[in-house]
Amino acid sequence: MNTVCLIGKVKNKPEIIETSKGSKVAKILLDVNRNFPNSNGVIESEVYQVQLWRGIADQFKDCINPGMIVGIKGRLSANNWETSSGNKIYSAEIIAEHVSFIHASQPIQKESL
Repeated sequence: MNTVCLIGKVKNKPEIIETSKGSKVAKILLDVNRNFPNSNGVIESEVYQVQLWRGIADQFKDCINPGMIVGIKGRLSANNWETSSGNKIYSAEIIAEHVSFIHASQPIQKESL
């Protein structure tokens, strides 16, 4: 089973790019607190790269802003390649399948009709 659920603070405004095959993708960085304090009593965090594909990218590109708290449900995508010097590089990204808004950094303004 490959399921990832994260809640964290968005660090950047997503920008949509289009792949060579015409699919849309946006990437955000998500700052996620650990569940426990370190030896100094400080809660540390880790930053994860999250990919928003196709409809999710279109749906959220204009409403995800830095500082917002979002929940991401998705899957882990592992990549690896070999550099020109022969070193093997490994990386992992989260592919979002569902995004939930938990808290905006500033109140969302409703426009008057």
